[in-house]
Amino acid sequence: MRTALAWIGVGVGALHGLLHLLGAAKGLGWVDAQQLDEPIGTTMGVLWLLSALAVLGAVGLLAAGVRRWWLAVAVAAVASQLVILTSWTDAKGGTLVNVVLLTAAVYGFAAHGPLSLRADYQRQTTAALTRRIDHAVLTEADLARLPEPGAKVFLSHCAARSSHPLGPIWPSAFRQCDRWPSRRPAKL
Repeated sequence: MRTALAWIGVGVGALHGLLHLLGAAKGLGWVDAQQLDEPIGTTMGVLWLLSALAVLGAVGLLAAGVRRWWLAVAVAAVASQLVILTSWTDAKGGTLVNVVLLTAAVYGFAAHGPLSLRADYQRQTTAALTRRIDHAVLTEADLARLPEPGAKVFLSHCAARSSHPLGPIWPSAFRQCDRWPSRRPAKL
């Protein structure tokens, strides 16, 4: 992760996930949580536990820098909000954290998702780098536009060393020429 804001998000998300364990502990009968007024049954206790694991796993993926962390964060925030709705009077404060998590997920999708400018750049770069470029062959018609001395210099010093009688148009063809002037900038 690159920013302090992301680490703060991981910390808040981890605390939120740990608070979900309180609902799981009450629902599964592990502790008698006097702080929670609403009753939580065994089935809801399991859902609270799954929600806690989802939130903790999602923030773990964010901390690890996994590529599609935003998808896990979005799913965890929705799961968290669903169990919060079942115990609204006790857990309504968690809605604010879920809004923050969903905002982070939307940002992650916009910045790193498959429709982002970054993904579009990567697709275009990959396509450009894998595209086959055929080496164009220099013909006599191409040399006809050059002044006579330039064409003769090219033919006599460079083209004779290439595989084609006139040589490929490629910087390496010019580098093969021992008398061709260097285009390197002068040192200051």
